[in-house]
Amino acid sequence: MEKFRREMMRIEILFTCVSEEYFYYNFRDYYDFLTFELLKSKVHGTYGKHFYKLKSPSDIEALGLDADFYYSLPSFVCASEIY
Repeated sequence: MEKFRREMMRIEILFTCVSEEYFYYNFRDYYDFLTFELLKSKVHGTYGKHFYKLKSPSDIEALGLDADFYYSLPSFVCASEIY
């Protein structure tokens, strides 16, 4: 590990936000989970956001999912009760 160094980097990724329920019923099989973030809002209280990235085309093919639909999906999705 001495030959490796770590650096912190901030990047911006454009996410398409949808309701959690809509995501789970329509898109869940097409995405891999990235991370979860817990947030606080003065209006809505504490809530969570789940972040996902689109699976690779080979994964979609292996799962037997609709390839035409796959290519119309956004690369990154944020699913939350509040979107």
